[in-house]
Amino acid sequence: MKNLKLSIVVPVYNEENNIELLYNKIISLNLELDLNIIFVDDCSTDSTLEVIRKLNLKDQKVKAISFSRNFGHQIALSAGIDQSDCDILIMLDADLQHPPEEIYKMIKKYKEGYDVVQMTKKNQGKRNIFYKLFSYIFYRFFRKIAGVNLSNNVSDFRLISKRVIDEIKKLNEKERFLRGIVQWVGFKYTEIEYKPGIRHSGVSKYNFFE
Repeated sequence: MKNLKLSIVVPVYNEENNIELLYNKIISLNLELDLNIIFVDDCSTDSTLEVIRKLNLKDQKVKAISFSRNFGHQIALSAGIDQSDCDILIMLDADLQHPPEEIYKMIKKYKEGYDVVQMTKKNQGKRNIFYKLFSYIFYRFFRKIAGVNLSNNVSDFRLISKRVIDEIKKLNEKERFLRGIVQWVGFKYTEIEYKPGIRHSGVSKYNFFE
């Protein structure tokens, strides 16, 4: 598995204080894989892009995609997928609420034959009752119209195989709801529960759909 190519796609918007910490945590995992980390900067207004470029100067495993304006979380993820060239791809956020340590479990499931390893939150934590109710209604409606058994607590923290990557790249839709698409394409799917980490710095920049 040493020659297995892994891309980690990280959408970022005003995450200047989290980038290097996340990078160090990923590197400290000592993954015996051909690794690159693709940061997709969604037109940040702070020093996010500068931090990524400095990391790139010292480590060529770090790649940067920079948007000319803010397009949103799902498009940022899609851009990372479209620019990837790998055997497996992991999507996670920069704020450390998606714990990098869970990557070991995800890769283990991939080696067991799963094409999609979807991480699901054990609970929705301190989010208010209206958010939780909206989430319940939305996913129930989505399951009915899309015909996929999508859990309420899914996030954009997942692993997908090259087979799934190739199918996603064929889709022409500008707006992709990746939480549904990765299961809808039809490959072997599993879920792992995780406990979200604590945001290191700043506040969440994206809404429910992003």
